Amino acid sequence: MSNLKLSLEAVSPFGLINNTAHDVKVVIDGSIRGREVLGFHPNVNTATVWLVWEDFMKFIEACGNPVKFVNC
Repeated sequence: MSNLKLSLEAVSPFGLINNTAHDVKVVIDGSIRGREVLGFHPNVNTATVWLVWEDFMKFIEACGNPVKFVNC
């Protein structure tokens, strides 16, 4: 995951902070839209950070990458 500068076992949305070129396309499973709380690894797989949906979307939007929702 060279564009995110993460090891394969630690890939998470937080890796977008490393993608200064904003060339990684973000694809989000539509079924998680609006969930009360979401948990992600903070770029290492030894911990979990919990966010409410609104804060997760603020982070994604602040990163500036293109986002697409899909229904799986």
